[in-house]
Amino acid sequence: MKIKQLLVTSFFLLLSTVKGFSQEYNCDIRQLKVNAYQFVAKNLDSIKKHTPNEIITAALEFSEKGELKKSVFYAAYGEKSQKEVKVWKGLNEYVKTSFSLCPDSHFYNNRDYVLNTTFKIPLVKAVLAKTIKQAEAESGYIAAGTGQKDIPANSKYTLDIKKLVVGKRVIEPLKKEGSMDAYNSKMIKLTDLFHIAFEIVKVPGNKTNYIKYKLYEKAGHKGVIITSEGWRPIIDGKSSISVTGKRDTHEGVKDVDFNEVFDLEMTVSFK
Repeated sequence: MKIKQLLVTSFFLLLSTVKGFSQEYNCDIRQLKVNAYQFVAKNLDSIKKHTPNEIITAALEFSEKGELKKSVFYAAYGEKSQKEVKVWKGLNEYVKTSFSLCPDSHFYNNRDYVLNTTFKIPLVKAVLAKTIKQAEAESGYIAAGTGQKDIPANSKYTLDIKKLVVGKRVIEPLKKEGSMDAYNSKMIKLTDLFHIAFEIVKVPGNKTNYIKYKLYEKAGHKGVIITSEGWRPIIDGKSSISVTGKRDTHEGVKDVDFNEVFDLEMTVSFK
């Protein structure tokens, strides 16, 4: 899936080696920004020695695989007086290292992959405390470590497709039940045109399990991928996925409009 979105928000990631933070988190921006503010608050003295500003802005650029390509910090971002600023080495390393901690490094903002983002970082203790409180009150916020549950091999699953639109083709909501083959679902038929497959991913040292999936459309005598994601966290035995964007392209494939937009909402639960 190729989605390029400029998200103006405030988020950072969790670095386990600084001030004793845990590695257990869900890679969702709404949660990660809270961890970020906690990190900044705990290391504020070190940060302020290098950056006296009351607020700075970080601009990040990612590859389509989710790798961090570039990170720049600014003062007065978006204003005539905008200028690049140097930050504490620990803060800079925090950004570079953190993104490697999530499987396949894909981060999402509820629905969309985030490939370009700017975010403000307050460097005042009172403002940080207020910002943390506001972030925790956001809809969809999941606290770090919530719902950790190991999904055993050969678990039963329920796939609930709440919405699937590809171009002008609208698929009626449906449910499918089955059993995993170890940690793989095999191919699941949704309609004559559309199929989906997913697998459970376990990361050494991380109690949270993840799900990878691929959505296919039949094109001629083979299936082509409409979209895929490297991971989504499984919380309390369930993963909820809501994503929209432009479908993947495949060179040389005929009878497929690669300008089509898709919209997918589904949950996968295990027991």
